[in-house]
Amino acid sequence: AGVSAIIGLSDTDQVLAAAPIAASAGVPFVTSGATSPRLPAEVPDWLFLACFGDNAQAAASAQYAVEQLGARSAAVLYDSELDHTRVLRRYFERSFRAQGGHVLASAGYKPADDDAVALLGDAAEERRGRHADGRSAADADVLFVAAAPDEAAALVRGLRRAGYDQPIMGGDSFDSDALVHTAEATGGKVYFTTHVALGVSSASLAARRFDASFEAVYGRPPQNAFAGLGYDAVGLVAAAIRRAESVEPQAVRDAIQTTQRYRGVTGTLSYRGDDRVPLKRVTMVCVGRRPVVVAQFTPGYVSEP
Repeated sequence: AGVSAIIGLSDTDQVLAAAPIAASAGVPFVTSGATSPRLPAEVPDWLFLACFGDNAQAAASAQYAVEQLGARSAAVLYDSELDHTRVLRRYFERSFRAQGGHVLASAGYKPADDDAVALLGDAAEERRGRHADGRSAADADVLFVAAAPDEAAALVRGLRRAGYDQPIMGGDSFDSDALVHTAEATGGKVYFTTHVALGVSSASLAARRFDASFEAVYGRPPQNAFAGLGYDAVGLVAAAIRRAESVEPQAVRDAIQTTQRYRGVTGTLSYRGDDRVPLKRVTMVCVGRRPVVVAQFTPGYVSEP
């Protein structure tokens, strides 16, 4: 009661628990980091994303794999118990196939599985039995892994121990110190999409300034891009209130909807028409001996939610 907007929550399931309550009260809700592009349709009119959608980051991974890594085939490993990882896997496969790629294996695992990596080989063997094309997951040009942040590093380590030497790709859940350290220690060739590359020397000037400001205030560097997303979500709402010259929730909602080229730490943000998922560029990081920003772009083909 009495608030102009609600900001926060970076998990799709959490947003789906909270945002409908805000909507029923006529209060705009801006999620700082939940990336399901279906969320605005599930909570009409009042829910906005401050981040790009999973369909955009999956499309960016697929496009980079095809155009920059020369990939023509992929194998996919994903957590089957999380909505975020299930949809990220689906969007990647759809985008990769749309660009002429072939998915040789797609394996869903549960966090309790003793050896999730082995499921990738099993899925490939099952597919070979059905299609008799003679190719296994080990033959894939790239491996795409959709995992929760606390699982990503262990999966990368497991894939390397199992002998998979291909480039490994992942989404924004790979944006963590644990994943970066594991990738560096196991031979690199790990790529992930993120909202802004904080703590990376090759990042944008805005990102480096945010790193310095954050550390000056909190005495430590930001852990990952979600610090920048939280900052941008607050700034987005504050800018809308100033433009609306009102703190009334409906006026704030309308001002957020008409946002064009809001310049934040995580990039420039605009909403198009009634769409409440912003148009933003995707940052691609490659971890070799150290993490490096290798691309920032808007993918050409983005699957519908």
